[in-house]
Amino acid sequence: MVRRSIPILAALSLLAACGDDPDGPGALPVLRVGVGSGAPEGLANVSADAALPGEKAMYVPANWEFVVRGELPALDTDAVAYVFPQGTEPSSTQLNSLLDAFGMEGSFTKTTTDAGTDYEWTTWSVGPNDGSGPSITVSDDGLLSWWYSEGWQEMTVGRPAPCPEVTVTDSSGSSTDSSGGSTSDTTIVAPDEPCMEWTEPTPPENVPSASEAETKFRELFTRLGFGADQLIVESYGDDWSAGAWAYVVVDGIRSSLSLSASFGENGRLTYAGGYLGRPDVLATYPRVGTTAGLDRLRDDYGAIMAPAVGLPAVEEGAPVETIAPETIPADSTTGDSIPADSVPVETVPDETIAPETIAPETIAPETIAPETITVEIVDVEEEYILYWSVDGEVYLVPGYTFVATEDEWGYRGRYTVPAIPSEYLDVVQPPVMTEPMPIEPEPVLPGEGDVIGIAPEDAERLIGLSEADAVAEAEAQGWDVRVVARDGEEFPITMDYSTGRVNLTVEDDVVTKVYVG
Repeated sequence: MVRRSIPILAALSLLAACGDDPDGPGALPVLRVGVGSGAPEGLANVSADAALPGEKAMYVPANWEFVVRGELPALDTDAVAYVFPQGTEPSSTQLNSLLDAFGMEGSFTKTTTDAGTDYEWTTWSVGPNDGSGPSITVSDDGLLSWWYSEGWQEMTVGRPAPCPEVTVTDSSGSSTDSSGGSTSDTTIVAPDEPCMEWTEPTPPENVPSASEAETKFRELFTRLGFGADQLIVESYGDDWSAGAWAYVVVDGIRSSLSLSASFGENGRLTYAGGYLGRPDVLATYPRVGTTAGLDRLRDDYGAIMAPAVGLPAVEEGAPVETIAPETIPADSTTGDSIPADSVPVETVPDETIAPETIAPETIAPETIAPETITVEIVDVEEEYILYWSVDGEVYLVPGYTFVATEDEWGYRGRYTVPAIPSEYLDVVQPPVMTEPMPIEPEPVLPGEGDVIGIAPEDAERLIGLSEADAVAEAEAQGWDVRVVARDGEEFPITMDYSTGRVNLTVEDDVVTKVYVG
């Protein structure tokens, strides 16, 4: 399915379906959700051909037009919203259900990394973590998301071709082959380059068809407690793999909650993912109605526009940059300049063009005519939209999905917006979890005797120090310093290269590796 999910705007003005004061006594909860924090089918995500309103888009500008064919139902009655509470842990019954469903033995191990920081993460896992066998991991996110893997070392991949046998002639005229035996053959057989030829993998055997994959998918998730009427399943299959995914139905309404599984050779399960959490009723909210929802759709897509491409406009009347006559280079080989009055000038009768009398010019920007994209809406469906709260909870919020006519490939576009009034949606910019890209200073040319950058042998003196001592020592030397990995976890870093910066790897509070860059 082609799907379009629209970002919500905190300042979006929509007519509420009721006059409740969000700050009054007994007011409904205001949902604090993060921009870009939605699940794959959640509202906070933006489709590949869209950009957040207010941000520059790297696409051809377009005018979106949504036209409705026929009449749409109002869908303006109140509707329930759900919440997956924060801090819920999986029960032993839930964990054992995963072991039974995947035919695994063992017990789950609880692990918490980076406790007390923004990166704190708790998981429950069973099986090897090196890809050598089946494993299951459960996350402590609000959904208690889980994923199963058969082990990536079992994947079918291409392999380097074996090196050809090499026969080397010794000084006596006899030769020795790669096994050490003598031979009268004095021909030297050796590749021009190291053996790096790649053998193409062959497709696995007996990969299920799309319909067979759907059957296996339903059997798996039936064992995990999902009824057939709870799943809207889509499947695929080719020579290499087959799989299926499903949207979970809540109270008879499609939701953004999803499940997935893939299958390989002889129908073997290679991957699966889902969730263990169970939602609680949060509150009953008014809905704005499909007419206002359609206005919201048009307003949001109206904000998704790419800027004009080309040169910046010059203010009308601004002088054009000119080269002063006295600095015109006279000799391209030396770069020397000569006075303008010593340059021969061809005289034009009755016309004198003086630099100061040239009329100012205005450079018009290059523009691209917007493309008009017309979407014909033929239906609207209720849908629960998944939101990730900045406070750690996960919400299922009533929404509208406007369904378009089939395109030339047989797909029907789906465009989703929230159905509750905007005063109950507080969009919060999440904290930046990655190091910002620094602004590079102007390069400074070294003087005679200056050391360019940090010598590797100097940086390696930090190895063996505690993290705090290493940072203090680096800063005392005037170096930039950052920790790129700690206790096996690698952190996201910028890809710029700096000869004045050291990068530390820390294990058990001891620096074990340092590199410059």
